[in-house]
Amino acid sequence: MPEPPPKRQKTGKPAGKFANSDEIRTALRSQNQEDISQALTDLRNQFSVWPNEGPISPQDTRLLLAQKWLDASPGAHDLFTIWENSNVRQPASITPILSLLASLLTLLSAHYTFHAAGHPILRTLLTPPWMKKLNSYLGGSHTELLLVTMKLFNSMSAYGGGRERKSILESFAWETKSLPKLLNMRRKSKTDDSADPLAKPDIRTLYILFCLSFVEQDNSTQLKTIFLEQHRDAFFSIFRGLAQDSYTVLRKILEICWTGIWLDPKIKRTLKIGLFSEITIAQLLKIYERASSEDGDSEHVPADLVHHFLLALCTRPGAGICFRDRGWYPRTSETDNAQGDDDDVLPSRDRGGKIHNKILGNVLKTLKVNEDLRQQELALKIMAACPELVAGYWSSAGLTLEPRLSSKWIANISFFGSVLSLRVPEESFLFDNASLYHPTPPPLAVILENILPSVNTKTHFSRGLQQPSGLVQHCTALALCKCLAKFGRVSRIFQAIEAALEENEGDGQWAKVRHDLEREIRRRVPEFQVILAFATVQKDGTGKAAPHPTKRALLAEAAQRLLWMYHLYLPNLVAETRFDIGKLVQNFVNFGKVEIGGLDTVRQLHVLRLLTGSDQFVWSGKGPSGKSHLHVFLGALCVCKHPALRQTLRTLIVHLLSESVIFQNHPEEPSLWLSALPAARNSPITVDQTSEEPSFHDEAAVLVAFIDDCVQRCLRTPYKYLEDMQVAGAQLSTPQDLPSSLIMAVLEQLAAKEPNMSPSDAFTLTQFLRRLVLKLSRVQRDLSFLRHVAGKVEAIMQSATVSKHPAIFSALRREIDIIHGCLPCTHSSPAPPLAVPYSSELVECLDRIGVQSTADDATRILSAFEVVDRVRLAASYSLEQIRTCAATITRLHVPALHYLADSIDPRLKNLWDGLNVKETYPTIRPALKFDTLFFNSTVENINDEASGQILAEAAVTGTSTSADVNGAMFLVNHSLSASASQELTGGLVRLMAAICERSAPILPSEDYAKLNEEMFTRYTALIGLCTSSDPPDLVLDELSLLVKSVFPHVGSRERDLVSNITKHWLNVLTNGVSSSCRVVSPWIRFMEPHDLLSLLQLFDQGQQADIDLLKLLVAGLENIVKTHSAVDWHKHLPLLVKLRSTLPGSTSLENVIATIVIACVPVGLSGRAPSHSTGSASLIERCDTAWTSRSHLITTLLDVQLLLFQDEVWSDSAVDIIIGVLYQSGCEPDTFLSWLASDSASSRSVAHLSQVLHAYADSSDFRSDPQAKPAIWMPHLSRMLESLADAHVSTLTRANCSACICLVLARIPNSIPEFVVPLQERIKRLAIPSLDEYILSVGLWLAKNSAEGKDAVASLIDHGMQWCIHAFSTSDAGAEVAEWVHLVDCLMGITHVAKAHIAETLLSVIIQSRLTDASAVALLSTILRTVTLKPLIVNRYIQTIIQHPQFYKASRENASRDRIIQALHILFNLHPANTCQVTHIQPLVRIYRGTASAPDRKLLSIFQLFESQRKISVASLIRQWSATPETTSSTILDAVQSLDATLVLRTCLHFPKGRCLADQIDYVENLRDAQLYDPVFLILIFALTMAEESPESAFHWIELFRTNIVSLLIRTLSAKDQLLREVARSQLAALWAHMETADMQEQSHVVYVLNVLRNLLPQPSSQPTPRLPSYTTLILMHALRGIFYPSNFIYPLTARFLLQRPTLDVSDVPMLYGMLYSGSDDWKKERGWIIRFISDGMMSTDDWRVLKRRHTWELLSGLYQSSERDTTLRYSVLEVLANLTCNVQATTSLILKSSLLHWIEMQLRVSTTEAVEWVRIIDNILTIVDAQRIESSTAGDWRSIICRCLVLIMRSISRSSKPEGAFASATPVVWRLCALPGPSPHALPDLLGHSLNSLKLLEPQFVLALSRTFSMRDVPLPSLPPHNGAELHLIGDYNPLFTWGNSVEYLWQASMTLSDRSTVWDVLTYRLLLWRSIVGENASPTGELARKLAVRNLHRGHTSP
Repeated sequence: MPEPPPKRQKTGKPAGKFANSDEIRTALRSQNQEDISQALTDLRNQFSVWPNEGPISPQDTRLLLAQKWLDASPGAHDLFTIWENSNVRQPASITPILSLLASLLTLLSAHYTFHAAGHPILRTLLTPPWMKKLNSYLGGSHTELLLVTMKLFNSMSAYGGGRERKSILESFAWETKSLPKLLNMRRKSKTDDSADPLAKPDIRTLYILFCLSFVEQDNSTQLKTIFLEQHRDAFFSIFRGLAQDSYTVLRKILEICWTGIWLDPKIKRTLKIGLFSEITIAQLLKIYERASSEDGDSEHVPADLVHHFLLALCTRPGAGICFRDRGWYPRTSETDNAQGDDDDVLPSRDRGGKIHNKILGNVLKTLKVNEDLRQQELALKIMAACPELVAGYWSSAGLTLEPRLSSKWIANISFFGSVLSLRVPEESFLFDNASLYHPTPPPLAVILENILPSVNTKTHFSRGLQQPSGLVQHCTALALCKCLAKFGRVSRIFQAIEAALEENEGDGQWAKVRHDLEREIRRRVPEFQVILAFATVQKDGTGKAAPHPTKRALLAEAAQRLLWMYHLYLPNLVAETRFDIGKLVQNFVNFGKVEIGGLDTVRQLHVLRLLTGSDQFVWSGKGPSGKSHLHVFLGALCVCKHPALRQTLRTLIVHLLSESVIFQNHPEEPSLWLSALPAARNSPITVDQTSEEPSFHDEAAVLVAFIDDCVQRCLRTPYKYLEDMQVAGAQLSTPQDLPSSLIMAVLEQLAAKEPNMSPSDAFTLTQFLRRLVLKLSRVQRDLSFLRHVAGKVEAIMQSATVSKHPAIFSALRREIDIIHGCLPCTHSSPAPPLAVPYSSELVECLDRIGVQSTADDATRILSAFEVVDRVRLAASYSLEQIRTCAATITRLHVPALHYLADSIDPRLKNLWDGLNVKETYPTIRPALKFDTLFFNSTVENINDEASGQILAEAAVTGTSTSADVNGAMFLVNHSLSASASQELTGGLVRLMAAICERSAPILPSEDYAKLNEEMFTRYTALIGLCTSSDPPDLVLDELSLLVKSVFPHVGSRERDLVSNITKHWLNVLTNGVSSSCRVVSPWIRFMEPHDLLSLLQLFDQGQQADIDLLKLLVAGLENIVKTHSAVDWHKHLPLLVKLRSTLPGSTSLENVIATIVIACVPVGLSGRAPSHSTGSASLIERCDTAWTSRSHLITTLLDVQLLLFQDEVWSDSAVDIIIGVLYQSGCEPDTFLSWLASDSASSRSVAHLSQVLHAYADSSDFRSDPQAKPAIWMPHLSRMLESLADAHVSTLTRANCSACICLVLARIPNSIPEFVVPLQERIKRLAIPSLDEYILSVGLWLAKNSAEGKDAVASLIDHGMQWCIHAFSTSDAGAEVAEWVHLVDCLMGITHVAKAHIAETLLSVIIQSRLTDASAVALLSTILRTVTLKPLIVNRYIQTIIQHPQFYKASRENASRDRIIQALHILFNLHPANTCQVTHIQPLVRIYRGTASAPDRKLLSIFQLFESQRKISVASLIRQWSATPETTSSTILDAVQSLDATLVLRTCLHFPKGRCLADQIDYVENLRDAQLYDPVFLILIFALTMAEESPESAFHWIELFRTNIVSLLIRTLSAKDQLLREVARSQLAALWAHMETADMQEQSHVVYVLNVLRNLLPQPSSQPTPRLPSYTTLILMHALRGIFYPSNFIYPLTARFLLQRPTLDVSDVPMLYGMLYSGSDDWKKERGWIIRFISDGMMSTDDWRVLKRRHTWELLSGLYQSSERDTTLRYSVLEVLANLTCNVQATTSLILKSSLLHWIEMQLRVSTTEAVEWVRIIDNILTIVDAQRIESSTAGDWRSIICRCLVLIMRSISRSSKPEGAFASATPVVWRLCALPGPSPHALPDLLGHSLNSLKLLEPQFVLALSRTFSMRDVPLPSLPPHNGAELHLIGDYNPLFTWGNSVEYLWQASMTLSDRSTVWDVLTYRLLLWRSIVGENASPTGELARKLAVRNLHRGHTSP
């Protein structure tokens, strides 16, 4: 390498600064070379932009000077002249020139306005001579020249946002061999390390930035793809040596790679993955070694940077290089071939095809997980994202797991455990996009490798647990625990899957794998003896040295956890080893020691969980300490303070006791016994047996020893105590109400030990028994036995021993009295104070503690409990003393308040006031239990609202169980049974209601239901109140509240619960016993309907009844009638009508009658939707009932005349009765007209009047003269008209008025002229902001049906436009406004009337304010068609639209795009001579997409209109068009190359047959048109390309051909339009001419294909170009495309086919037999391709002739029949058949000559899997054929065959879980079949029956939104026949409601062809009426017809169709 040139010496001459352009030009024209060099340097320095400058101002002097200079010297001509004259051998003279150019381009690129000045420089640099110079510099050795050259290239690439990057990419010499050398040229000078490398880059950095500029985020995807595909080596070279680059450069590279490549969804993922292969990732992994900051910033750590990049790249499934895998399942190809014996085969990453993420698998092997935490995290997250990699990782990772004390081993074992702790991929056990489980589990070997890998784990774990090092033991134990925990999770998941799949335990696949898994796990874990030895050592603490306490605690915790997990997950393995599990209880013998870091607690939790789950634990045995296990547990429970441990210990004890013989019948009792135990504490009162002072031993120890002794005795002789209890309770309680027999053992031992018992022990036991007995009262229905127990305790404690200690004896006596007083609690007033002085000890204690200073926590707790003990022993105390005690304890230790509350005598009722419960309850809530509060409550407390709420909150907390709530209710019920006052009874009932109300949302529904059942079936006191004949009013009110609270809704279950009570009251009422109505009222609603009717019938037969009672019964019947849809209600109508005389004015009775009448009128008969939203099932059931009962109503019972003329004000029910009678039997015209003319009609409200008039007009015959008198109707019409615009009138009323007016005007046409006058006056009175859709509806009816109202309609249109102006200017367009705008639009579209000045104002408002509103723009188009506008106004509107800020945004949204373009099309065609201007056309090019959709066709029509008017081509504007949104093209060639090749190919394959060269404005758009390019547009831009800018380089030719546009030209030769074929032929000729001289490797191939095509066409003449068969152009299209896509498998086949024959036979199907019956390895692919080829080519009759010649269909049908499991093949054949049945000749030939219909029936009998496809094919047949010809040829047999086919399809649909798609397609086919002439097929009733079953499947899927405003405009319409192959399988987003209603219409029309009425017709008719009522008359004409027929037939009494 030559030495670098010496640095220039600074001359000391000051740098010059140029003031103007003349100085610059003068300096650059100097003849002195040194002066020129100095000038260039000075100018470079002056124009330089430094990185730290910030944004450059547009007024920057440098910019202005540069612009003036370049204006004087365009394109920097002077500079290029100097460069041209410079000596190549003197690089120092060239360096300043390039540096100046780089600085100049950077400066001018800062602002868009200066881009024009710099662009000539850039274009000059891109010319071949100058690019050659620049590229040559890259191969030189002059460092500075290399540096400035790369700076210039970067400036060129960045100029103008990269506008010329594509040209730079093509011109840069990427093939230069010295380019890799640039990456090694780093700056070696000693500079400041803190300097930004991007601010002063070296050559390597500049080259990297230059390469990255082509993949920046703002570049087009095409440019990125070209760079990455063609110059991927340059991109790869960036990463070599990346680990040595600075942090700033690293961040720049990774940011651009992420944002520019990975975040661009248009770049193919295969290309991205190819760039970031294992080699690239390996280069990135080297950066992990730089783990510290290198620039002083702690956040700038290269390792962190690359770590986050790799996390994003490798750990997100579906993104980056991380593929979504199948979890523990192998790849699909492996799974398909797997057998049941392959479970032991591991997926190997070394063999291809077994895993999805092979790259990540290889990356995992290279990660140093035991050296770098970042790499460890990356590895863990990769395996979490790709679970398939775990199984194959262990064999290749080489982790050293042999236990030894080293940091590397610790890191390995830790990582080992972390990997195995990864989550189980549960989602992989499900089918894709489904909630169903795979029937087969993953391979067993894979599961094992994810739980316990086969890397000698058993050996390693065993040795690790036996290591002398505690750290090794602990790490080993933790890893083993993680493995067992993973095994437990997997087992639970597998068990859930087994349950979901309903597998048998023996033969289920998942069960088998789970058992095999457990067996393998047992083989791989250490033996249980090893675990026992490990646990024993830790327990004993043996070893060479005494372990540290923390170390010992850690190891002991791990050992106990292992023991617990072995017992939990591997019980069979544990059972093989002899192990006394009771030894673990010794952990709790000395419970209460100081814990070490909480580890003792965790260890004890493990022991307790182990004991709970073990069935080998004998809890009644004794340990080495001599105490029983129960004794140990009870003692530990008393001293335990840790909440979690205490709860677990309590759960264990309850579990053990409840399974014992003592509590086997009372599993809820053990928790009550434990609740009665006190917490262990040291008594603050000293023990002295001789003094009179009270003394206590440890209470908890005394009780634990006593209870343990009792339990042991009871276990030894359980039946003895059972017999004793039965004897004692025989006369007191029923056997099932007795508690457990342990209570008898307690009494026995209490009596036996009492003589030797100390006073304090006696008191302790008595207090415990008091708490126990009161707790047991929570579960006892009868308290007799508990009172007997209290008496026994009292008798035992009357001894001389206790009486010697008065204080204790007094306290003991008080405890016994409390038991008697609370069994049950009567809540009496406070007992009078005892005649003894207050306790001096208590006073002294309070005084002493009150003056104590703050002490430590232990002393404070001891003092608090001393106060509690003094209260317990105090003979008497005052309320004030209790308050002092409470305040003192609150200050010292709040939890002690619970014991204080428990010690207060309930008889004194001091608790509420002493503790100030009402105010302090939120604070002291945990210390107060419901029992304590309830026993201390007085009647006043219970009746007080605040106190009652506190009691309810205490009874039901957020964690309460059903047992807690039931216990509280038992206590209340006990008090209720003993209540002697109505105040207490009422308060207790209210408390019950409050408890029920609070428990409803907390308890599970089943538990809450059981609570209600218990209350009303077993609470004798409550039942007694419910059946009491004369309860006090207070109690009755509270009882009613309770019933409403418990039963807010009444159903069959609720009736069953209170059936005993309702039967009681039913008997009372039936037997005539007088009872108050208020007593019966709560239970009326629970009576059965027949019982209520029987009572009414009884009273009607003469039995005396209270009027209030009758009203009550009718009200109850009203509620039942509304919720019960029975078919026999009409039978009871006579009885109810008779009751009207007894109960005049009864609203409830009228409601009942109205409900029955309505129930006999078919739903929807009036055309109005039901008045509420409901589920479809209940509504259709109601429709069924009403239709069945339509002829059962006895209308003679209801005189319509009396109803009309009644004096009372009409109620809604009265109106319903009138309407029902009018529809059932009608009304005499004279009667109705006389009422109509009377004051009675005028006095009725408009809401009621409109309904009655509508019903009469709808159901009556208006052909008689009297009814046609407008004078009678007009006053009422005027009233309804006034209500239409009255905002105070409800929406429903206005809708009824509008419908009524329209109906009356339709029935009485001669009233229209008289009605128009008030209508016009009413419109004139409307305020501008006021408009009503109902007036618009009336106007719309007039516009459609009468010419006499045109003046009123015109006024309404004017007002509507003024309203629109106001609405669009002031508010946002909501749904309601859009509906009204639509009505105005319809009104104007019908009348074509509008005032010009108002219309112009509205047009301006819409364009300015509502351009994005679809409804407003639709109105805009209607106005433009209606109003005549001047050319100036039209131009102004166009300019306003195209210059609108939201124009481009609105044009991108499909909702508004169509309407905006429609409006523009109308505007351009109004005055073409004025509107066709270049400024108007240019913005349209930007929104033009080039597709075949209707909007794009309109835009193309506008372009053609411009050319015809202006005689100017739009070619100059089309050059800027680009298929990529938001981008523009610089040339027409760029525009062509921007085409989406896939979209062009789709256009070739699905060529729009109806497209012609002429303008097609009225073209009916197809659903697929928006997915195809417009062939006309593509041909035209191709012609422009060939004429003006044909490709010059091979690369441009290849890009042109790869767009497939030439293939489209070939395909166009099969087009139907002659002119289109002529244009395509001429362009192919032009292409052929260009190809003769094209410099392209593929030139000969293209010319050969074109020559083949030319030989198929005749010589040019006056004759039109013939239409080639589609198969000919298709094969040539595929052949040409294959040349430029050689990787496509079809390329060699098409090439061989064309080369093998001199000419192409246009009458033959190309390559048919060779590919259909191919024997190559790719036979399946070739067969699928030829079938798709046949499908794509079937477009005309000529194509059918080609197919018919080779009997193609017979070949395909045979393939279809023989490929039952090849779904893809069958679908492809059906696509061919669909295209065949779109052609008349093909379909007719197949039916008559190939027996197509018989063949279809045969296939459907075999399988109906392709139901949708078969339905659409049959639909094609029915639509396309000549029915008369087929009928005559087959004698009608073809219809019978089709009917049988449809029966098979419908039968399969009715059994389908998702019938929407097939059913929506099938019902129109059923209707078309029935609409054919000829007799109905015999199978038609069967077909309709199966169709009805399928229809019912849809009904549960939607909720009927019962609103008349249901809009059908937004519902997507189904595709219409004929259905081609491309859309055969498409199942759109069906609206369930629309599908249902549409199907009902089709099926009803089909059922009308039946000769006899059937049940199907009935079912369909009432469903059709319902559908018509929902969507309205306009949306369902068929429904309206059915409704009118139903009204007529019902009125006449007929029911047949």
